[in-house]
Amino acid sequence: MRYTEIRLAKIAHELMADLEKETVDFVDNYDGTEKIPDVMPTKNS
Repeated sequence: MRYTEIRLAKIAHELMADLEKETVDFVDNYDGTEKIPDVMPTKNS
């Protein structure tokens, strides 16, 4: 498999909808090229 394409399920978009609203701290990834969430919170319904 040379090129793998992945899409998030609709529920995954809902669970991660507020991540960009400064709700969690972001840290560098393993090689420092991207920022990733320090924790993965979810919404409570």
